[in-house]
Amino acid sequence: SLTGGRGAPGGGGGSARVPAFPAGVGAALDRRVRDLAFLARAAQDGLVTEGTPLRVVVEFCTSEHYSRRHDTARYAELFERLAGALHEQLSGRRFELLDNRVAAAAPPMDPRPGAFEVYVEWDDAGGRTHTVVLFSKLETMRYPRPAQVAARLGALLAGNEDASGIADDDMLP
Repeated sequence: SLTGGRGAPGGGGGSARVPAFPAGVGAALDRRVRDLAFLARAAQDGLVTEGTPLRVVVEFCTSEHYSRRHDTARYAELFERLAGALHEQLSGRRFELLDNRVAAAAPPMDPRPGAFEVYVEWDDAGGRTHTVVLFSKLETMRYPRPAQVAARLGALLAGNEDASGIADDDMLP
């Protein structure tokens, strides 16, 4: 059954909050973040199906002044690779990819320094928005491997709770 949750990848109790995204740029606005197993259970229980619209919200650092070694082009390139991997993995599924550069009905998100955070959101039949953290560079201190992040989402949507673990070989140093 779908109860409780946790904010950061890797297990444990409690909940966390996503950063405040402007209205109109993802529905993650100050919502509780659930663990990855919550998404797998929702898929197993038929609450998230191929017809369920998903929002993949990506927050990535765009600050030129984060540090001397910081390379904003690397973050943008990782986003583009993730976008390609998600389109391939989620082919035939309804989803929207949003990032902090999107300026829909509100100003763009202000990403946190060093962030490359990937959230998945969906609305249930009652209109409640659910959010899970698919990947967090701030939590792991590593860059993601976009193909593995997309494959993890595909496995979770297939109801595989084992896909929630993030192994070191899934990330770039």
